[in-house]
Amino acid sequence: MKRKKYRKRTYLTLFLSILSISSLGASFLSPEIWWVLGFMAWSLPIWIGINILLFLYWMSARKLQLLIPLITLVVCYSFFFRTIGTNSPEEQLPTDFQLLSLNAQVFRTYAHLRKDNPDVSQNFIDWLAKHPADIKCVQEFYHLSSSEVYNTIKKVGEERNYQVAIHSQENPNSERGVFGVAIFSRFPIINQGEVPLAEKTYQQGIYADIVIAEKDTIRVFNIHLSSMSIDREAILDKNIEAENKYKDLFNRLKRGFQKRASQVDILKKYILESPYPVVVCGDFNDLPYSYTYQKMSSLLKNAFEEAGFGLGFTYTQFPFYLRIDQQFCTEEFQVLSLETLNHIRFSDHSPLLVKYHLPN
Repeated sequence: MKRKKYRKRTYLTLFLSILSISSLGASFLSPEIWWVLGFMAWSLPIWIGINILLFLYWMSARKLQLLIPLITLVVCYSFFFRTIGTNSPEEQLPTDFQLLSLNAQVFRTYAHLRKDNPDVSQNFIDWLAKHPADIKCVQEFYHLSSSEVYNTIKKVGEERNYQVAIHSQENPNSERGVFGVAIFSRFPIINQGEVPLAEKTYQQGIYADIVIAEKDTIRVFNIHLSSMSIDREAILDKNIEAENKYKDLFNRLKRGFQKRASQVDILKKYILESPYPVVVCGDFNDLPYSYTYQKMSSLLKNAFEEAGFGLGFTYTQFPFYLRIDQQFCTEEFQVLSLETLNHIRFSDHSPLLVKYHLPN
């Protein structure tokens, strides 16, 4: 009887092992091929957790079946480096530049984003303007030249002697303001260009060629990939039927997987064409187990994996516990430190501050 029980559990362990490794493999395949791959890749943390429990179970039973989850965990070893940072800051090398990246949530310009704190926009922009980072990359950037509060190009750029590169669907002098992505640099910007990720949306990409003092020129990409489009209020609304709200969530996630897969393929082309060492930062709206992340990791080093510590969650609202904001770089750079500024609560994303060294 006991042997039969163990046989069934062995089959279950094998099945879950195959499912786990398949989920890892799904991150190498574009959801444009088959949308299910996106959900499979995102489910990897669940299967990893189950395999850890299975390993402990078989170890306590003193059975060789413990090798099944153990081998699975070894195969999926990259999961752990993408999830938990164990690095300490590099203090021996000089910092050539600091790069701050953040999703600004349009500086909370909409009234419903300021109802709990009327001064949040002013305080947010003042904080960004005064931050000493050499390069500042902002997604969901907003500027209105006629406004005392939202004249961000003047406050963050001109008044602080930062040059600026902006990609927006609107003219900088538009009466409705400018939405998009922006790069502010203390160093000279000698060239800039757009990365056409989407049409008629502020979720876009831009790059700027920046001359680091007494060093080489680098190319900095500021990217905002397609949003997850999760309607938090609808999910939390008890008056909406569960079937309808979760069906809507499913469809939004499905579309997001496919859009970001297409966008990261476009971004890859621009990265490979760069004549300079590259840093890519932005709101990727995807988890470290996704096709998007895997595609970027096949080209570049991830700053969190190189220098992060802890879990590094960057999204501060429901659903919590997500690391969707990233900085990547080419091999020429050494990542000295990465800090997730969780104490900065102006936006629904935490800023990332990374120190880089660029050897001669």
